[in-house]
Amino acid sequence: MGLDSKTIATIDGCGRIAYKNGGVYVGQYMNSKPHGRGRMTFPHGAVYDGHWNRGMMHGQGRFTWKDGRVYEGNFKDKEKHGKGIMWRADGSVWYDGDYKDGHPDGYGTLNYPNGAVYIGEWKGGKRHGTGTYHYKNGFVYSGAWADDKKNGKGMMTCTNKEVFIGEWVDNKRHGEGTYRFADGTVFKGRWVDDENWSLSSLLTSKRKSAAASHDTQDVDQSQGPAAKRPHVLEPDEDDIKWKDLMIPQDQEQQEPSPTDKTNNTALPPKASGNVLTPSRPGTP
Repeated sequence: MGLDSKTIATIDGCGRIAYKNGGVYVGQYMNSKPHGRGRMTFPHGAVYDGHWNRGMMHGQGRFTWKDGRVYEGNFKDKEKHGKGIMWRADGSVWYDGDYKDGHPDGYGTLNYPNGAVYIGEWKGGKRHGTGTYHYKNGFVYSGAWADDKKNGKGMMTCTNKEVFIGEWVDNKRHGEGTYRFADGTVFKGRWVDDENWSLSSLLTSKRKSAAASHDTQDVDQSQGPAAKRPHVLEPDEDDIKWKDLMIPQDQEQQEPSPTDKTNNTALPPKASGNVLTPSRPGTP
């Protein structure tokens, strides 16, 4: 039985709703709100295709920004929640893992724009728990994180095979630790605010010996965190821009009003099994 265009926005069923702000919804609805499966085209050009619950994105879905960025996965009350994948506009994977209330939370992999990669645990959008950070210069830190910083016991491996294992506080070596040189020399001691003067003295001695024997391979002065002030090995602050991983609030759908223009449109065909399965942007 056909649906009267004057009443379609106030009853349950399938159809098309055109919003005053320019948005258009095609799909299932209940009590005038998207409910079930449907596709919303937002006024700013973003598109959501997936499950809805009483007017909010909820369940499996795919959100595509106007600039080409894509999130595909689970939603809860319009926020990314559960398993999901975020792609950049160029098709490269940005984040793949768990979300909670719109933020990475649980376990996931973040590929930074500068080439660095973090694989591990998250809490509230911050690295928290156990994880491994692969720096763009080849260094690798594996260990404990808290509040987005290295905190607790962890290991830093340098590109010249030198390794530090010990305690960290707010991204600095602080507490007991062991430093192993590439030649097998092992130094144990206590670091304070990322410094260990005894190790610095040992490093200076080793460099002098290397220089005296014209053998500069024993100690690489350009690498390794043995010196008093090591290289800055922290992710660039601009690498993580969670606002770009969130769904902009100005793209949220607006409540339809009785004066909205509506007309009956066929519901998009349902998919069998999972409504949406992860795929790269631009693929069917």
